[in-house]
Amino acid sequence: MITQNEKQKLVWSAPEYAHKKKSADWFWALGIISISLAITAFIFKNILFAILIILGAFTLAMFSERKPRQITFEIDKNGIYIGDEEYKWESIESFNIIEKPSGNILILKSEKIFTPYISVPLGEMPPEKIYAFLSEIVPEKEHNEPIIQSLMERFEL
Repeated sequence: MITQNEKQKLVWSAPEYAHKKKSADWFWALGIISISLAITAFIFKNILFAILIILGAFTLAMFSERKPRQITFEIDKNGIYIGDEEYKWESIESFNIIEKPSGNILILKSEKIFTPYISVPLGEMPPEKIYAFLSEIVPEKEHNEPIIQSLMERFEL
């Protein structure tokens, strides 16, 4: 769903992340690696860490099977709305659009300490519309994709 009305508002929806079906080999690798790490932690008498590794692997396996939610994104003169969260333009320093084969991403640099970069999947929204809208409000500055997002894509998480 892509709309732009007379109030200068862009609205679209996209999945919260790119979901990739995991093969049985992926789950076997996760199991072997996590059990090996847990055994190593147990040998070093760190039982709590061994339990944490097993719980983390189980949680990762459960999360990897979860289908992504469709999130509605909205940009207007006041800020950007990602689902129920609102980010005012006063707290956004700059933006960049990264075009990738897996899907275009809008990267926003925020003034917030704990969320310095906000990644927004563009889905079917043309990057030119986003660029035309944001270039009047926020300065464009080249940003790299956050490292954690790159790692998650690399390991198909």
